Amino acid sequence: MVVLDKPSGLLGRIVELKRGGQDLGPLLPYAQRWNDADISAATRGWEDRLSARSCRPSLSEEHFLRLKRAVKEFDSAWYDATANVVSTADARKALFEELLWEHRSLAEAHSKCLASIEALKDQVAKLQAEKEQLIRDHQKALDAQKEISRELKDQAMQAGVRLRS
Repeated sequence: MVVLDKPSGLLGRIVELKRGGQDLGPLLPYAQRWNDADISAATRGWEDRLSARSCRPSLSEEHFLRLKRAVKEFDSAWYDATANVVSTADARKALFEELLWEHRSLAEAHSKCLASIEALKDQVAKLQAEKEQLIRDHQKALDAQKEISRELKDQAMQAGVRLRS
């Protein structure tokens, strides 16, 4: 950090309100309250390179009380923000865990459905083969019946010819 010969008007102020494209978020009001606090009396004399003497003996004490109060508020805000982050992370973890278990049960149900579909396909294929075999057997029986009918018809015609002669 470079020390300036003449301090800027921003001495004691929080000037870095954004870092890496992100701001302080919910902590921004605390930084603004810090910046709005009047610390000019505590830094009186810097421009003239005089020692920082207060005109009242309690001015530094008031400044440090304000500083202590701001630090307590910041600490409380930090604790709240940390608690919020932890609770959000816990909620996200619980949600993700539930999603994983739901996915697992859905995957099991899906695999059972696929197994059922495969079993049904096998049954349909067996039944189709059985049906085709029954059709062939029926066709053979029908052809045999036609042959028997033809033979009986021929025999009846020959018997009728013999009787007439």
